[in-house]
Amino acid sequence: MCVLFTKQLYFFRYKSFLFSGFFIFINCVPTFAQTILAPDSLLQQKRIAALHEMYIKNIGANLAVYNGKEYHQEKYSTIGHPFFLSDSTIIGSIMYKNILYKNVHIQLDIASDILIIKDEYQSNGLVVQSNFVPYFTIGNHRFEYLTSTNDDIVPTGFYERITGTTTALFVKRTKKFEQALKAEDNTTKFVENNAYFLITKNRFYGITNKKSLLKFLADKKELLQQFITDNKINFNKDVESAFEKTISYYNKIKYINETDTN
Repeated sequence: MCVLFTKQLYFFRYKSFLFSGFFIFINCVPTFAQTILAPDSLLQQKRIAALHEMYIKNIGANLAVYNGKEYHQEKYSTIGHPFFLSDSTIIGSIMYKNILYKNVHIQLDIASDILIIKDEYQSNGLVVQSNFVPYFTIGNHRFEYLTSTNDDIVPTGFYERITGTTTALFVKRTKKFEQALKAEDNTTKFVENNAYFLITKNRFYGITNKKSLLKFLADKKELLQQFITDNKINFNKDVESAFEKTISYYNKIKYINETDTN
């Protein structure tokens, strides 16, 4: 028994050493590759990507991202579920401690703002430490971890980036319990709520409608008003789509103006 345990321990240490060495190797590849592959950067990138994929595939469940605590979902007697998009996992990617993990099975509990990953060894999934995740993707959606601002306009947590870079639209997606309006109806359900935020000039602003959006994009207000009218953008019908189209157009005309100036 003792001998068996010693052999297993030795194998684990050897395996850890091997993976550690491999990880160091792939991180040294870019510097080495720049010397020998400078004429063909595309080939260099492909080889580095292949090494990265090999590293991720071989380590599997031993990856650092799988070191979180087990996720325990509350057993709700209600309609719906607490997750973003689906109560089943969705393929995505996670940037965790400066390493990008692709093709990961992900769930986002937006009732509790918890990111969960699953593999073949975990039926319940594991909670990922949010503060080590600057961003992740789930399907075609990109979420970023934002820390609270001084004025608490943006509480710390995961926000979906809808569009833009220096001037961008973020949305905080949450779900809450709601009791039926009728007293005799004992049913409860999950209801999704979205709060929208505009980032411009390195500051965040809460926005709820066209008026509040144009207030913070006042330097192009007339052009935006014309764009909204010409394209029949309806903020009452679909405010998220209206925000996205208007901010995307704002970034477009800002880019054109800056290019012309230079």
